[in-house]
Amino acid sequence: MFNAYQCPTSRRPLTLASAELVAKVNQQIADQRLVTVEGQGVLQPVDGGWYCRQSRRFYPVRDGILSLIADQAMDLPQPVFTEQDLT
Repeated sequence: MFNAYQCPTSRRPLTLASAELVAKVNQQIADQRLVTVEGQGVLQPVDGGWYCRQSRRFYPVRDGILSLIADQAMDLPQPVFTEQDLT
């Protein structure tokens, strides 16, 4: 499968998030522990997402729409999100 999505920051390919990663992101959102790159708290859960392994940024899918706006991306901090989560 060809992936045309790339990280707006690193210009590296994005990877489709697994159901497990999406669940972990949503748990962090519910616990009010996830922020955007701009430092704003994320309040709305995601339906899915794509992520960049290099920049460790997560680009959310909500209502079937992928947001590739760099400032609205979420950092996936270590050790909460391990390298194993991003495989």
